[in-house]
Amino acid sequence: MPLFEYECNACNHTFDVLMLSSRDPEPVCPKCRHDGVKKIMSAGHILGGRSSGHSFQGASPNGGCAPSGG
Repeated sequence: MPLFEYECNACNHTFDVLMLSSRDPEPVCPKCRHDGVKKIMSAGHILGGRSSGHSFQGASPNGGCAPSGG
């Protein structure tokens, strides 16, 4: 189930929301109850979404180039 991070436009509070359906209404800020919030990019999305079953691929474990085999 996707976990989204939001930021309140009024008080700048950041919070996570578990969205069970794309038809769920936009959340309100749990701190100030303002309904003007924006979805922000969370670290889980930047790191490849490991918490949602995706993995980051493409880099070698040591951060360098993979040997060419020759």
